[in-house]
Amino acid sequence: MPKQGRDIGEIAKWILEQQEKKEDLIVPDKAIEMIPLDDKDNPVIIKTDRDNLSLVPTKTAHSQIATKLKVPFKYYERMLNEQPQLLADNVNIWLQESEDDRMVRTYKGDPETQENGVMRAYLSDKYFRFDYDNVAEASLPVIAEKQLNIVSSEITEKKLYIKAVSDRLTADVKQGDSVRGGIIISDSEVGFGSVKVQSYVERLVCMNGMIAGDVFNRRHIGVQQGVAQFLTTNTMNKTGEALMGQIRDTIAGVLSEDGFTNIVNKLRDSSGIQVAKPEKAVEVLQKQFSFTDNEKESVLSHLVTGGDLSQWGLANAVTRASQDIESYDRATEFESFGWDTVNLSQSQLEPVLV
Repeated sequence: MPKQGRDIGEIAKWILEQQEKKEDLIVPDKAIEMIPLDDKDNPVIIKTDRDNLSLVPTKTAHSQIATKLKVPFKYYERMLNEQPQLLADNVNIWLQESEDDRMVRTYKGDPETQENGVMRAYLSDKYFRFDYDNVAEASLPVIAEKQLNIVSSEITEKKLYIKAVSDRLTADVKQGDSVRGGIIISDSEVGFGSVKVQSYVERLVCMNGMIAGDVFNRRHIGVQQGVAQFLTTNTMNKTGEALMGQIRDTIAGVLSEDGFTNIVNKLRDSSGIQVAKPEKAVEVLQKQFSFTDNEKESVLSHLVTGGDLSQWGLANAVTRASQDIESYDRATEFESFGWDTVNLSQSQLEPVLV
């Protein structure tokens, strides 16, 4: 089965709880200051001229600050952990040199208890907000209407994922090896990906999941907030409503018989291509998808254990390895790598076929 996250009901509850805490600030870089602390858990805080409370940056926000200021993140992390004063001095100097405005996405603190807020993202002021509540509102009614089974869902620090399959879309890749068709919906509120609807395939003999390519992809790019203030609320709302409608229509389209049949035919073709050199094949995948050595060994182990030395078997070894990975984000990447493995060209596979 795909890597398990949290129950969709728990996720929906979490989304509602976070809505009241969210606050987005449009702040000039010059008005942002990093302050070092004598605190191993939170070595620095962020202050702005728009907020009386301090913000504790997440790892995501730290990585975005480092990227914006062109500081290698490994060095940034070393300064954060070993020399927070040095980090603050560097960051503050470069922020003062900047003429940019940024969107700082936060969870508000508590003025009464003086609890710090959270700086959850540091983004362009052109960032288009379409958040998890919008995705849930657009997708969950369609999922219910189509009687899909949600097989896995999660919210990580980076993304929301909803993976669902249909009992109505089933077919054999080969005798005794069936798959179900479905969808995966994903989004990021903190700059780590577009709003996406993708085809999803679940292999019934082991419940491994495979993401079968993009169908809908809307990047979080809008107009600068200085321009947005001249747009009417009605205009902004219509943009979000149109996107919600596109998501609903796309989900229905992904669940069509024709689309599912095209995917199954591709899987059937891959099942007829034999891999003569399994170890070499996994080395090719490691180079193609930047596997770590541990990930490579996991894929090889599942390929040998599975006993199917075809291109289809190789793809299944990749998706099975996703369950061995602790990170839900990385595990989901492996579900995409499975489909990419099915689509490797003859020239890419040639060294492992004979």
